[in-house]
Amino acid sequence: ATYESRSYKNQVIKICNNYQTNYVIEIGCGIGEIISRLNASKKYGLDINNDALIMCKRLDRKIETIQLDIMKNNNKLKKIINSIPKDEHILLIMVNWLHQYSEKEVSNMLNSLLCINRKIIIIVDIYERKELSKISYNKVVHQFKNIKNKFPYKRINKIDEVRDLAIFSNCHI
Repeated sequence: ATYESRSYKNQVIKICNNYQTNYVIEIGCGIGEIISRLNASKKYGLDINNDALIMCKRLDRKIETIQLDIMKNNNKLKKIINSIPKDEHILLIMVNWLHQYSEKEVSNMLNSLLCINRKIIIIVDIYERKELSKISYNKVVHQFKNIKNKFPYKRINKIDEVRDLAIFSNCHI
């Protein structure tokens, strides 16, 4: 679906730009409709689909695109994060795909990223009202219980009909 038909994308962009970070990594960036509109000087777009990354690069040549499935192997992502200066805040965006994975898989992945010795802010979406989604059978509603108890957490409700946002950080947000 296009940017114009997905109201949540505009909300995510506004929230991300409020953080004013120099480094942004969008995991599951697709064709880059969110990351291309962010005010960061260094942008990384990661996606499992190489064809989507080709389109992302056409939308914004400044985005460094990387084909990667972080649920199978996130070592390359960790290497990127560790290459960023320690004093910089890094914004990681993961929207519109985590709902396909179990609570345990997602929690383990997020926890491993937040434990990296860098200032990390992660924005993820939650399908709290999955029954209102056009395709509800593939939506896992994540509670993030283990992560909320361990890291600073903020929730933004109802960014669209089905979706809320969770923001985690290993630094002050």
